[in-house]
Amino acid sequence: MSSMERRKLIVAISAFWNLIMICVDLGMEVMKLTVIFLVSNRLGRQPLDDYEMKHYDRQRVIYKCTKMSDTESHRKIRMNRTLFTNLCDLLAAEGGLKRTRNIEIDEMVLTFLLTISHSDKNRS
Repeated sequence: MSSMERRKLIVAISAFWNLIMICVDLGMEVMKLTVIFLVSNRLGRQPLDDYEMKHYDRQRVIYKCTKMSDTESHRKIRMNRTLFTNLCDLLAAEGGLKRTRNIEIDEMVLTFLLTISHSDKNRS
């Protein structure tokens, strides 16, 4: 296989991978809208309020940062998905980190890592 053929193959594979990631992201949006529709139309309940919308948005960010791909995970939190999962497990087992009523362990760790990896503030 010549180097030109190899480059074409790499470009084709990366384009295909990007298309898959776009489809996954679109699928997450469709799932979110489906959940909103089903929950809001169940038993005459009012549409989702701001708190519930923020919950779904937080879950989407967690998915994109920690479960979508190693490349995206490394870009956002500077570690791959396996290492992030191991870190959460270690902090829970050895560090005594516990989930609360409002936030899961992976969300706590993700918030911390996003803050320190990008020198950002957690507040607006």
